[in-house]
Amino acid sequence: MCDECNIVAITWARNEEDIIESFVRHNAPFVSRMIIILHRTEDSSLSILNRLKEEGLNIEIRQDQSVAHRQSGALTDLMRGLMVEEKPDWILPLDADEFLCGDLVGELKKVPAGQVVLLPWRTYIPTPDDDSCEISVLNRIAHCRAEEIPQYYKILIPQSLASDPNAVIPLGSHRLCGVDADEYKEHGLSLAHFPVRSEKQLRNKILKGWESHLANPDRNPGEIYQWEELVGRCRDPKSINKEELRDIALNYAYNGETTNLKLNPICVGKPCYTPSLSKYH
Repeated sequence: MCDECNIVAITWARNEEDIIESFVRHNAPFVSRMIIILHRTEDSSLSILNRLKEEGLNIEIRQDQSVAHRQSGALTDLMRGLMVEEKPDWILPLDADEFLCGDLVGELKKVPAGQVVLLPWRTYIPTPDDDSCEISVLNRIAHCRAEEIPQYYKILIPQSLASDPNAVIPLGSHRLCGVDADEYKEHGLSLAHFPVRSEKQLRNKILKGWESHLANPDRNPGEIYQWEELVGRCRDPKSINKEELRDIALNYAYNGETTNLKLNPICVGKPCYTPSLSKYH
């Protein structure tokens, strides 16, 4: 846990049983606490989180049963409530498929007051050579894109901006809206991003997620375009083989021409967490 500042990670998640345990075990040591909102969860994610909480991990579990995918409103409301109740130093919006990499405490010492920290995505890609018997996503998927075009970022929000009543975390948490941030800057930190992991996970993510997105009356044209592009294929019962899964992952939220990959496992020099609370993979 970061013992020099109070960092609260906030998450909106749904059916993430294949990765949620690794997500918590990996990210919890970086932050003071994690608050996870489960949206209409139908798999074992809630059971896994309850067991992690029983182990003593500092997580708080909330549930949202609304039909609409209201990630922006839920996380914004949560951030504002935290700023009224406890005023943490930082708010870190994280998706359940994102893993913080880098020296968080050391890098935050360099950040000027009021600056938003940018966390660039490194998107990981399943390949046909991955060991299908390996249950740990972090052990199984070790290749990432050699470059990201465009480079997407997530944000780490300082207290001075998070406490502004006009501050809004938009869908995707890629920026902060409603306030004038003096500067957005990278600080040697990144997020390993695992959006596509298996055929079962992909179909569940796209079909359930797009349905809920369409139910959101506040949605804007073009939002989550990567889900819309995959709806037809995920409705098609034809099997998605390993080669096609790789190609889908390579093109997920990506506009570049290169398809080069590099071997870049995120657990080098430290143990990778193998899920013990779920048999899903």
